[in-house]
Amino acid sequence: IHVEVVTHNNASSVLASWMINDPDSSIQKYMWSIGYVEGGGQIQALQSTHIKDHSELNGLSLQHGNQLFVTVVAYNKAGGHARFISQPKIIDITAPSICCIEISDGTTVRTNYITSTDISLRWEADDPETGLQQCEYAIGKYLCYF
Repeated sequence: IHVEVVTHNNASSVLASWMINDPDSSIQKYMWSIGYVEGGGQIQALQSTHIKDHSELNGLSLQHGNQLFVTVVAYNKAGGHARFISQPKIIDITAPSICCIEISDGTTVRTNYITSTDISLRWEADDPETGLQQCEYAIGKYLCYF
């Protein structure tokens, strides 16, 4: 089960998708729930998605640092069912922190500008709740004030 938590303007959405098949009897319907514990439904009790292999729940007020689990129950046409539980997803509504930016031309370390064409950059970035996936940078010619 793939789970994404998206936060925008202090409201969150949980998006989940899954790939489940039954080679003996096709899937008749799926139900899904969201909870703070494995198999729980504290955020949303089991709801049918009919035959869709994905769903989302919008307008949530999720607490930073909590974890959530998505549970999917698949029902086949023979009357059987199986329950699947996602790995925990940490709710992270804060941005990564970046500090200690240094720009160097090899002889002088600065924090705002450099006149040389040969430069090196150093910075520290961290996100203690969920880690960093990637860090991007840009080098520009003009100074901009915001």
